[in-house]
Amino acid sequence: MEEGTAVLQDVREIILEVIPAVSPIIAAIVLLQLLLLRIPAASFGQFLIGAVMVTVGLFLFLIGVRVVFYRWEKPPARRERPGVRCRFFWPSLSSLVLPSKHPAIKGGLSMKDNYTAVLEEARREFAQKNSMEMARASGAAFSFYPPQSWREYLLPYLGRAYRVIWPTGEVLLFSSNKEASTATALVLLHYLTRAAGTPPAGKWLPFRQLWGGESFNTAFKKSCLDPLAERFGKDAALLGQIALHRLNARPGKEPHSFLCLALPRLPLLLRVEPGDGEMPARASLLFDAAANDYLVTEDLAAVGNNLTARLLQWSREQLQEPR
Repeated sequence: MEEGTAVLQDVREIILEVIPAVSPIIAAIVLLQLLLLRIPAASFGQFLIGAVMVTVGLFLFLIGVRVVFYRWEKPPARRERPGVRCRFFWPSLSSLVLPSKHPAIKGGLSMKDNYTAVLEEARREFAQKNSMEMARASGAAFSFYPPQSWREYLLPYLGRAYRVIWPTGEVLLFSSNKEASTATALVLLHYLTRAAGTPPAGKWLPFRQLWGGESFNTAFKKSCLDPLAERFGKDAALLGQIALHRLNARPGKEPHSFLCLALPRLPLLLRVEPGDGEMPARASLLFDAAANDYLVTEDLAAVGNNLTARLLQWSREQLQEPR
């Protein structure tokens, strides 16, 4: 059933690509015939038949080879995943679990089950979206795989590259082909599904000024900003090395600030102000004003938490400290 739906999706997308490419040429020749050329009707009829045959041939060719954008390789095998489906619910910012009255399940769910339910819902939404439109709007690299209707996105995310398989929604680390963590998979699936394609606004906002950010600001500061200030407030040089070499960031206009792309169209501005005898160290993470066109605020909080976790991990590796 899923393969049949994917094939129909292929056919529809290829028709949408072929007809706009061919129809202007045919229309222009028809107008030339009517207004200028005055070719005999029999010859013109033969031309129209040939044009239709060329269009059908192009369509069948694209159906057959699937137009590989980047490379040809065998996709990973499909895996069925257990879990329940429910409405969108993000459990990462608090210790909440689904209440017992939730229609998806009775008796409530554990935190792990919450993540499983949300991930299943994200995969379902992802499979229903137009794969080409997601690639255009998100800026992700996109590949087709013949002979099955199998597609793959390649997404850089906070210094690492990930493969996202359509339509199953599997998220794999590109370097090792291992399955990504649930939090990372949710961010990437939501990014592809909800990307609006809008350009950066060029205006930086703190987390609390994002849509609904005030409600989560205290938790965000405690889980994301405070650990950065504590770790790098006395070692700005270490943060600079990690940001430049691991995140591929570039220095910002302000001292001790760094501009990086968390995702292809999601820029971040990170700054850690060193402390002194009177003022403690302070960290800030700013988002572009268009960030909510790609991720909801809960997902952006997860991006900040992932960034903090990776910076702390890389700093321990840099200093060769035991975990």
